[in-house]
Amino acid sequence: MAMQSPPLTEKEIIERCVKGQREMYSLLIEKYQEMVFTVAYRVLGDESAAKDAAQESFISAYISLRHFKGNSKFSSWLVSITLNKCRDMLRRRKDVVSLPDMADTLRSGDEGAGGQPRSATPGSQTVVDSLSRPHGGPR
Repeated sequence: MAMQSPPLTEKEIIERCVKGQREMYSLLIEKYQEMVFTVAYRVLGDESAAKDAAQESFISAYISLRHFKGNSKFSSWLVSITLNKCRDMLRRRKDVVSLPDMADTLRSGDEGAGGQPRSATPGSQTVVDSLSRPHGGPR
């Protein structure tokens, strides 16, 4: 019976992505897609815009992955990218949201039908496909 190797750590996944193994990034997308979508939805209040923000966040994080130093948790870094994408989208919509309002929005739980939390559906494959295009790789 062959021994299975232990699952990769987040740090190992990131290192492999930086070294060019793009397909490894889908592991991070799968792990964090619901969190990223939830943050974006709570800030933007629109499912379609939240999906767009989530996808843009994952693409931006991938492009900037080589700059991630590991001084903070990857999830914290990804949330900050997501919040920046949401702010950009709100500016484009000319909506005005103060930082205290945004913090209140993030603290309040948003529930979908039947009192269940909304789930993410940004589609990790779509992001991975975007990263496979020539312009999607690290710079």
